[in-house]
Amino acid sequence: MKDTLNTIYVGFFFTLYMIFSGILLIPLLILSIPGLEKPFIHFTHWTTSTWGRYTFCINRSKMTVIGRGNLPDHKRIIYIGNHQGYADIPFLMAAMPTTIGFIAKRELGKVPVMGLWMKGIHCIFLDRGNFRKAMREIEEGIAEALEGHPKVIFPEGTRSRSSKMGPFKQGSILLTAKAGLTIVPVTINGTYRMYEEKKKIVPADLHLTIHPSIETEGMSEEERKELTGRLWKIIAGALPNHGK
Repeated sequence: MKDTLNTIYVGFFFTLYMIFSGILLIPLLILSIPGLEKPFIHFTHWTTSTWGRYTFCINRSKMTVIGRGNLPDHKRIIYIGNHQGYADIPFLMAAMPTTIGFIAKRELGKVPVMGLWMKGIHCIFLDRGNFRKAMREIEEGIAEALEGHPKVIFPEGTRSRSSKMGPFKQGSILLTAKAGLTIVPVTINGTYRMYEEKKKIVPADLHLTIHPSIETEGMSEEERKELTGRLWKIIAGALPNHGK
């Protein structure tokens, strides 16, 4: 009963925030006018990080972030991480010092209010039914990252719904390396306990480990081939039982 009430409570907060976000779309659209790039970036980061923090505050979840000092001093970044649950996205938004975009399924871009916000933070919408088109869309996201709009990629391709990790798909990782972007490996743990474990929204202890960044510019072909396995080991190493 307690878990059910908590799910209703958090769901009610989410609905109210979506309505409030609709109002915030007005300054978002105004600040998107050319010449207002800096206040636009500050506004989107404040809005999305506030949403993330309050989501976990309302749910009485605890966030722990380790390794913020490993973040580069520039924004030409691709974050590579494991994907445990739906809460991964608000967790990263709350934890990171800059606005970050995600690789998302195309359907989310059509959701009222949410779709406009996702476009505002430079999310990339994939056509999962068309592999070649999806790879082109990922390339567009990587091009945006080169311009200073960081992206998050979950190479597992789906939620693990546990502390275990699935294999990484190397396509997006290889594209990132070829572009010469800085990769920041991140390990997320505990988010699956917030919803996926019980299919109800419950409080959880959430942990994010930010690992030392990896510079891909100038990498040899051999190093690129080994990069996917190297990233898997780094990210899994911060999970219980090393993600096995």
